[in-house]
Amino acid sequence: MDRLQQSAWQYAAEVFPLEELPMLAAHALVDGRDSPALRELAGLPRRSDSSEIRELYVRALHELGIPLPDGETAGRCLLVSLAFGLEKGELRPEDVADRLSMTVAASTPEETQFLSVAAEYSEWISLDELPGWENDLRTAAHSLTAATGLGSLTSTWSPPGGRPSKAASSTPTSATSPPADTLALVSELSETANFDLPYGLGGN
Repeated sequence: MDRLQQSAWQYAAEVFPLEELPMLAAHALVDGRDSPALRELAGLPRRSDSSEIRELYVRALHELGIPLPDGETAGRCLLVSLAFGLEKGELRPEDVADRLSMTVAASTPEETQFLSVAAEYSEWISLDELPGWENDLRTAAHSLTAATGLGSLTSTWSPPGGRPSKAASSTPTSATSPPADTLALVSELSETANFDLPYGLGGN
Protein backbone atom coordinates (compact mmCIF):
# COMPACT_ATOMS: atom_id res chain seq x y z
CA MET A 1 0.00 0.00 0.00
CA ASP A 2 1.47 3.36 -1.02
CA ARG A 3 1.26 6.73 0.67
CA LEU A 4 -1.70 7.91 -1.42
CA GLN A 5 -3.77 4.91 -0.37
CA GLN A 6 -2.71 5.46 3.23
CA SER A 7 -3.88 9.07 3.09
CA ALA A 8 -7.47 8.08 2.23
CA TRP A 9 -8.54 7.14 5.75
CA GLN A 10 -6.65 10.10 7.24
CA TYR A 11 -8.56 12.43 4.92
CA ALA A 12 -11.87 10.75 5.69
CA ALA A 13 -11.17 11.00 9.42
CA GLU A 14 -10.42 14.73 8.94
CA VAL A 15 -6.91 14.49 10.35
CA PHE A 16 -4.93 15.18 7.16
CA PRO A 17 -4.25 18.92 6.67
CA LEU A 18 -5.67 19.95 3.31
CA GLU A 19 -2.70 22.18 2.51
CA GLU A 20 -0.44 19.12 2.54
CA LEU A 21 -2.41 17.28 -0.15
CA PRO A 22 -0.66 18.98 -3.12
CA MET A 23 2.71 17.83 -1.76
CA LEU A 24 1.30 14.36 -1.22
CA ALA A 25 0.13 14.32 -4.84
CA ALA A 26 3.58 15.35 -6.03
CA HIS A 27 5.18 12.49 -4.13
CA ALA A 28 2.53 10.11 -5.45
CA LEU A 29 3.56 11.05 -8.99
CA VAL A 30 7.17 10.29 -8.10
CA ASP A 31 6.00 6.94 -6.73
CA GLY A 32 4.53 6.10 -10.13
CA ARG A 33 0.89 7.08 -9.65
CA ASP A 34 -0.59 9.18 -12.43
CA SER A 35 -3.95 10.68 -13.37
CA PRO A 36 -5.14 14.06 -14.70
CA ALA A 37 -6.52 15.19 -11.34
CA LEU A 38 -3.42 14.01 -9.49
CA ARG A 39 -1.17 16.06 -11.77
CA GLU A 40 -3.41 19.09 -11.35
CA LEU A 41 -3.45 18.68 -7.58
CA ALA A 42 0.35 18.36 -7.47
CA GLY A 43 0.65 21.70 -9.26
CA LEU A 44 -1.41 23.65 -6.73
CA PRO A 45 0.23 25.92 -4.15
CA ARG A 46 -0.18 24.84 -0.52
CA ARG A 47 -2.45 27.81 0.20
CA SER A 48 -4.89 27.12 -2.61
CA ASP A 49 -8.64 27.20 -2.07
CA SER A 50 -9.60 24.29 0.18
CA SER A 51 -12.63 23.34 -1.92
CA GLU A 52 -10.44 23.05 -5.02
CA ILE A 53 -7.94 20.88 -3.14
CA ARG A 54 -10.73 18.62 -1.86
CA GLU A 55 -12.33 18.27 -5.28
CA LEU A 56 -9.08 17.36 -7.01
CA TYR A 57 -8.01 14.93 -4.28
CA VAL A 58 -11.29 13.03 -4.32
CA ARG A 59 -11.31 13.02 -8.12
CA ALA A 60 -7.74 11.71 -8.17
CA LEU A 61 -8.65 8.85 -5.84
CA HIS A 62 -11.59 8.00 -8.10
CA GLU A 63 -9.45 8.10 -11.25
CA LEU A 64 -6.90 5.81 -9.61
CA GLY A 65 -9.47 3.40 -8.24
CA ILE A 66 -8.62 4.10 -4.60
CA PRO A 67 -11.68 3.79 -2.33
CA LEU A 68 -12.40 6.56 0.14
CA PRO A 69 -13.53 5.03 3.46
CA ASP A 70 -16.66 6.33 5.11
CA GLY A 71 -16.18 8.52 8.17
CA GLU A 72 -16.96 5.79 10.68
CA THR A 73 -14.48 3.31 9.23
CA ALA A 74 -11.78 5.96 8.93
CA GLY A 75 -12.35 7.07 12.50
CA ARG A 76 -12.03 3.52 13.71
CA CYS A 77 -8.75 3.16 11.81
CA LEU A 78 -7.48 6.18 13.70
CA LEU A 79 -8.79 4.90 17.02
CA VAL A 80 -7.17 1.48 16.72
CA SER A 81 -3.91 2.92 15.44
CA LEU A 82 -3.64 5.27 18.43
CA ALA A 83 -4.50 2.49 20.88
CA PHE A 84 -1.66 0.39 19.51
CA GLY A 85 0.66 3.41 19.62
CA LEU A 86 -0.03 3.87 23.31
CA GLU A 87 0.26 0.15 23.99
CA LYS A 88 3.68 0.03 22.30
CA GLY A 89 4.97 3.13 24.07
CA GLU A 90 5.18 5.13 20.83
CA LEU A 91 2.68 7.69 22.15
CA ARG A 92 2.05 9.33 25.51
CA PRO A 93 -1.50 9.35 26.87
CA GLU A 94 -1.67 13.09 26.17
CA ASP A 95 -0.71 12.45 22.54
CA VAL A 96 -3.62 10.07 22.13
CA ALA A 97 -6.11 12.60 23.48
CA ASP A 98 -4.74 15.35 21.25
CA ARG A 99 -4.70 13.27 18.08
CA LEU A 100 -8.24 11.93 18.20
CA SER A 101 -10.51 13.50 15.62
CA MET A 102 -13.87 15.04 16.47
CA THR A 103 -15.41 12.71 13.89
CA VAL A 104 -14.50 9.49 15.69
CA ALA A 105 -17.40 7.31 16.82
CA ALA A 106 -17.01 4.00 18.64
CA SER A 107 -18.63 0.79 17.44
CA THR A 108 -17.64 -1.76 20.11
CA PRO A 109 -17.56 -1.64 23.93
CA GLU A 110 -13.75 -1.54 23.85
CA GLU A 111 -13.69 1.33 21.37
CA THR A 112 -16.32 3.18 23.39
CA GLN A 113 -14.32 2.87 26.61
CA PHE A 114 -11.05 3.94 25.01
CA LEU A 115 -12.62 6.96 23.33
CA SER A 116 -14.58 7.91 26.44
CA VAL A 117 -11.50 7.87 28.67
CA ALA A 118 -9.42 9.79 26.10
CA ALA A 119 -12.12 12.47 25.87
CA GLU A 120 -11.85 13.10 29.63
CA TYR A 121 -8.42 14.66 29.21
CA SER A 122 -8.02 18.43 29.29
CA GLU A 123 -5.21 20.87 30.02
CA TRP A 124 -6.92 21.62 33.32
CA ILE A 125 -6.71 18.08 34.67
CA SER A 126 -5.02 18.19 38.06
CA LEU A 127 -1.68 16.56 38.81
CA ASP A 128 -3.44 14.35 41.33
CA GLU A 129 -5.93 13.13 38.71
CA LEU A 130 -3.44 12.67 35.87
CA PRO A 131 -1.89 9.33 36.96
CA GLY A 132 -5.33 7.76 37.38
CA TRP A 133 -6.45 9.00 33.98
CA GLU A 134 -3.28 7.72 32.31
CA ASN A 135 -3.72 4.31 33.93
CA ASP A 136 -7.37 4.16 32.83
CA LEU A 137 -6.40 5.06 29.25
CA ARG A 138 -3.65 2.44 29.13
CA THR A 139 -6.07 -0.16 30.46
CA ALA A 140 -8.65 0.81 27.84
CA ALA A 141 -6.02 0.73 25.09
CA HIS A 142 -4.95 -2.75 26.15
CA SER A 143 -8.55 -3.97 26.07
CA LEU A 144 -9.07 -2.48 22.61
CA THR A 145 -5.89 -3.89 21.08
CA ALA A 146 -6.61 -7.30 22.56
CA ALA A 147 -10.19 -7.26 21.26
CA THR A 148 -9.23 -6.39 17.68
CA GLY A 149 -6.76 -9.24 17.33
CA LEU A 150 -4.58 -6.96 15.19
CA GLY A 151 -1.30 -8.00 16.73
CA SER A 152 0.62 -7.20 13.56
CA LEU A 153 0.05 -3.45 13.92
CA THR A 154 3.49 -1.87 13.86
CA SER A 155 3.07 1.85 13.27
CA THR A 156 1.21 4.81 14.65
CA TRP A 157 -0.54 7.75 13.07
CA SER A 158 1.03 11.17 13.64
CA PRO A 159 -0.63 14.26 12.19
CA PRO A 160 0.99 15.45 8.93
CA GLY A 161 2.42 18.88 9.60
CA GLY A 162 2.05 18.30 13.33
CA ARG A 163 -1.56 19.41 13.70
CA PRO A 164 -3.38 17.43 16.38
CA SER A 165 -7.10 17.61 17.00
CA LYS A 166 -9.27 16.93 20.04
CA ALA A 167 -11.50 14.00 20.88
CA ALA A 168 -15.15 14.90 21.21
CA SER A 169 -17.52 12.00 20.62
CA SER A 170 -17.81 8.71 22.46
CA THR A 171 -21.26 7.69 21.24
CA PRO A 172 -21.30 4.03 20.22
CA THR A 173 -22.95 3.05 16.99
CA SER A 174 -23.37 -0.56 18.07
CA ALA A 175 -22.24 -2.98 20.77
CA THR A 176 -21.25 -5.79 18.46
CA SER A 177 -17.81 -6.91 17.33
CA PRO A 178 -16.53 -5.15 14.20
CA PRO A 179 -17.12 -7.00 10.94
CA ALA A 180 -14.22 -8.85 9.37
CA ASP A 181 -13.97 -6.43 6.44
CA THR A 182 -13.56 -3.47 8.83
CA LEU A 183 -10.85 -5.26 10.79
CA ALA A 184 -9.09 -6.16 7.54
CA LEU A 185 -9.16 -2.52 6.46
CA VAL A 186 -7.84 -1.29 9.80
CA SER A 187 -5.12 -3.95 9.80
CA GLU A 188 -4.02 -3.25 6.24
CA LEU A 189 -3.97 0.50 6.60
CA SER A 190 -2.28 0.51 9.99
CA GLU A 191 0.35 -2.16 9.59
CA THR A 192 1.70 -0.82 6.29
CA ALA A 193 1.69 2.87 7.16
CA ASN A 194 4.47 5.11 8.37
CA PHE A 195 3.00 8.37 9.61
CA ASP A 196 5.88 9.67 11.71
CA LEU A 197 7.34 11.86 8.96
CA PRO A 198 5.75 15.05 7.55
CA TYR A 199 3.03 14.36 5.01
CA GLY A 200 3.16 10.64 5.92
CA LEU A 201 6.00 10.26 3.43
CA GLY A 202 8.07 7.62 5.16
CA GLY A 203 8.35 4.14 3.74
CA ASN A 204 7.02 2.86 0.45
